[in-house]
Amino acid sequence: MTKEDILNYFSEQKSELENLVSLNIMASVEATIRIDYLNRVYTRKKDPVSRCFRDLHKEKGVKASLENDILKIWKQEQPSCKKAIDNFQQTLKLRHWLAHGRYWTPKLGRTYNLNHVFDIAEQLLNVLQINS
Repeated sequence: MTKEDILNYFSEQKSELENLVSLNIMASVEATIRIDYLNRVYTRKKDPVSRCFRDLHKEKGVKASLENDILKIWKQEQPSCKKAIDNFQQTLKLRHWLAHGRYWTPKLGRTYNLNHVFDIAEQLLNVLQINS
């Protein structure tokens, strides 16, 4: 291999590693939000989000959709969280592409790198005040 071939190889490996770490971060955030959802349901917290979560749980249980149900309730009940949620939902397009085979050209709307994904995830958990 030439020096250029070696540099390209390591650049591709670094990019793949960053994609895998980004996927792991997004999956961890999803798990944290789902655990919070169930915790609020099972401990019968009295805040508006928790009350909505209990109603959702009666209807869908643990099969509630992160994007269409849980985050939607957060946006409705805590409008101040909307921007952080919207940013995270945009990164979920990247997660779907990474997790489901990468066989299509993703329409992400912007370019994401590991630092962007980390910042968006951290901002979301801070705004929702969920401890991971």
